Amino acid sequence: MTDQLMSTLVEFTVKMEVSAESGDWDQVKVLDNKRQLVLDHAIENNIVEADIESMNRIEAMQSRILDLAKTERQNVTRAYEEGLERLHNCQSYLDTDRQSALKE
Repeated sequence: MTDQLMSTLVEFTVKMEVSAESGDWDQVKVLDNKRQLVLDHAIENNIVEADIESMNRIEAMQSRILDLAKTERQNVTRAYEEGLERLHNCQSYLDTDRQSALKE
């Protein structure tokens, strides 16, 4: 695999990581498609041999991005659930406070 090709693929992967960290999943998908097109073009034109080590590194990076996306989704879900719980607690407090005020 040429250094330029590897650099391009790594650049796409890094951009995908940055987009995933910011939650821009549409951009992750676009970048992944572009990265795959570059790789497919290189394979079709015999620019790259079946370099298993390089492919494994790229797949590991992709796996890391997917793990990051899963973790981020879990964090968002957890934050949402915590927010709902806080809202419920506030509503309960207000209801209790309102009942106390009505009794007085």
